[in-house]
Amino acid sequence: MIPIRTTQHCPLLVGLLALLSLYGTLHAEPVKVAFVGDSLTVHYTQAKQSVADTPVFHATPDTPLGQTIARHGGTWQAVVIAAHGLTAPAWPHRDGDWNPDPDGFNRLDLLLNEQPDLVVLMLGTNDALHIGRYADQTAPREQAYRAALARLLDVLHADTSVLLLTLPPVIEATPANTETDIAAVNRSLDRFNQHLQQLADQRNRTALFDYRAWVTSLDSWPAYYNDDGVHFWGNRNNIWGNVIARDRIVRAVDTHLKTRQPSRTSPDRPEPRAPTGS
Repeated sequence: MIPIRTTQHCPLLVGLLALLSLYGTLHAEPVKVAFVGDSLTVHYTQAKQSVADTPVFHATPDTPLGQTIARHGGTWQAVVIAAHGLTAPAWPHRDGDWNPDPDGFNRLDLLLNEQPDLVVLMLGTNDALHIGRYADQTAPREQAYRAALARLLDVLHADTSVLLLTLPPVIEATPANTETDIAAVNRSLDRFNQHLQQLADQRNRTALFDYRAWVTSLDSWPAYYNDDGVHFWGNRNNIWGNVIARDRIVRAVDTHLKTRQPSRTSPDRPEPRAPTGS
């Protein structure tokens, strides 16, 4: 009988296995996180971009987002793909027509090209603001939002995780925006948030961070808003909401990655799933 030599009897083999393990650790591709959204995302990430100039913002170590990630001990990469402005080609719509685009959307292609392991998604405020201006279109606009959001999630890679962020409320602008029914906006936001919770409950690899609950739990939370009553980026008193928002969301991402670590064991990424329709 030929004796079987185990690693216990072969120090050389033990050392070789340790070196291979170390090599794999050092050369493992870092997890990539894509922050997707509208102007709220642009500002909490402090991604210096415009719709035309930098559609994909890479958070290098010298950027505010990169520095926040490092401060919390994160080793993941981050990109930001967002559009801002009520009539900008914002996710998941195009050119302010506020209908799902059946032919695809360029930022969706950019997102798929980045092949993220995790997508942090916060969308819907612009849709609700539009409803606040055109109350008679509430039902079709909310239906269009739900359909377009489902389409966006459907075309992501099969192994891409999603962290949905609930939408914070809108407050009265200073001076008040007489064109917008703020109560109607917040009613739509509440329904959108309920829908986001349902998506997190029903879809695989999808989780929810209740960003709205965190915002409204802060002492004097309306003071963190800009004068437009929409953006959580600070006001004339230099209270910068985007700084604490970025910190809290990065911590939520860290927690998510630790509990649901995406897999990057293969260099070959799967093809994106075909859209299921608009």
